[in-house]
Amino acid sequence: NQITATVQDNFGNYWIGTSGGGLNLYDPATNKFTVYLNIANHPESISSNNITCLEKDKYGYIWIGTADNGLNMLDPKTGKFLRYVKTDMNAGRSLSDNQINVIYEDNDGDLWVGTAAGINLLKPKKYGRSMDNRDEVIDFYKTVNGGNSSIGGSILSIYQGASGKIWFGTADNGLGYVNKYTR
Repeated sequence: NQITATVQDNFGNYWIGTSGGGLNLYDPATNKFTVYLNIANHPESISSNNITCLEKDKYGYIWIGTADNGLNMLDPKTGKFLRYVKTDMNAGRSLSDNQINVIYEDNDGDLWVGTAAGINLLKPKKYGRSMDNRDEVIDFYKTVNGGNSSIGGSILSIYQGASGKIWFGTADNGLGYVNKYTR
């Protein structure tokens, strides 16, 4: 299978995302692989076998973006997944799209998620992030640069500059930024 993303966890293990082969864990201490695949009707399994991107957050969780079924948060200690998917936008916990292109953790520990239909900001609760307490999903940004350019559509890259601005690269609308403190 094609390897699409890699990240190392706090225990020295390597997580490898693939296109169609799920999420693979390589433990260099034992030289063994463990494969995590989607199991139908099992909500604690990974949501899709088509991985697009990976990110390790400051709490040690592994975030997995998929090509077709949203975002997953993995606790590497337990091997359990928590899913974030597009549902009713009025639900307050929904992603803008289930195709995840990029995940980026900013300096505050907030996660920016670039999808095929805009951007989502996931904020941990006051006392941190956990498997038992979902992050708040903030409304995705439809405009940047003071409303002068649209970031609707596919977000391909995200980066926080030295000034604290969050920069976004898009498939069709060029480059934009947002200041999350003054939005």
